[in-house]
Amino acid sequence: MNRHHYLCQGCARPLFVVATTQAGKPDLRWEIDHQDEGNRGCSVLPLLPLLGEATQPEALEYAMDVLTPLRR
Repeated sequence: MNRHHYLCQGCARPLFVVATTQAGKPDLRWEIDHQDEGNRGCSVLPLLPLLGEATQPEALEYAMDVLTPLRR
């Protein structure tokens, strides 16, 4: 299982990133959103939840406007 850790570019809060496999397809189905609901002032809120199919979350449309990789 791949783990992806990101912060939101709009509010710097953690995002959850979920991927599911699809039978016979190489791409995963992604859902990305805030971990909590207290982000009403977030500037990228209109783009969330970020949904789509891609090999990795960074390949989703608008991903580079929403995702900030968490550095450990």
